[in-house]
Amino acid sequence: MDAVVLPPATAGAMAQAASPQAMAEYRRKLKEYLEARAAFDQEASAYWSSIADKRRVRNAKRRDRQPIALDDYVLTQPPVYSGPKRPVDPSPEPAEPEEPRQRLGQVGPAGSQQDLGGGPARIWRLSRKDFAEDRAQGKDIRPLIHRVILAPRLLRSHVAGRSRDDA
Repeated sequence: MDAVVLPPATAGAMAQAASPQAMAEYRRKLKEYLEARAAFDQEASAYWSSIADKRRVRNAKRRDRQPIALDDYVLTQPPVYSGPKRPVDPSPEPAEPEEPRQRLGQVGPAGSQQDLGGGPARIWRLSRKDFAEDRAQGKDIRPLIHRVILAPRLLRSHVAGRSRDDA
């Protein structure tokens, strides 16, 4: 009997339907995984409970100003899960309905007065003036002498050849 070659679109559609044998195998592997994971969770829970208990003991000793010894710490690493991996469900996932996406440049529903057109969104840079007008203004707390226009002349900083300039 010759093998029938199906078009890719048809083959993909048929691959999404899970066979009863594949579902039975999945359920068996899932049961093994859940049993192994439950055993690991029980072991990990005991480890993390011992960590919490030791921490409570250390905090109580600190409150009572008692020395903390090495026995007040858990000296082992946490358990690592090494069981089977969670199997992949062969049944097709239900398709979630997609929410309609708004086009770029569209503010409101399509066809409304807020529709800005279907063109690409325009990006522009704000000018420096926009930022300067919006910046916070602080109080002028300089001494009055610095506010006067002739202030540099009052302090003789305009004189060239001072001893300070030679240093």
